[in-house]
Amino acid sequence: MSSALPKSKLARHITRLNLLSTGPGSVKVSPTVESIELIFKQRSPKGHLGARKFWRENLPRIQYHNPHLSITVRRIEPETKKQESEIPALLKINYNNGQESKITKIKYLFNEDILQKFVKLTDAKAVETTAVN
Repeated sequence: MSSALPKSKLARHITRLNLLSTGPGSVKVSPTVESIELIFKQRSPKGHLGARKFWRENLPRIQYHNPHLSITVRRIEPETKKQESEIPALLKINYNNGQESKITKIKYLFNEDILQKFVKLTDAKAVETTAVN
């Protein structure tokens, strides 16, 4: 990533800010959403790669556009080989209006598919993006 960034410090900061504020995950969630929780395995094999990519690529943008939103990420390290296949990959949405929390399975999904589920569950709207110059 650093090789594609400009050499001047100011230009690097502007580029990083533009990367953070635009792109997939630049959405504003409904005010009824209180918090989200992402649970997946610490290592990526067996269906957890999409959750990991969602955490690395999409969650920073979601947090940027929703600073009030509490985001918890739990990366679980299995202790035995048997536990490795039993660890779920889940996205949990908690609401503040008394609505029941929604839990969706995200194992074996791509990060784009997880983002679509997130947008649907949170009634999120795309943010109008303008690049910093």
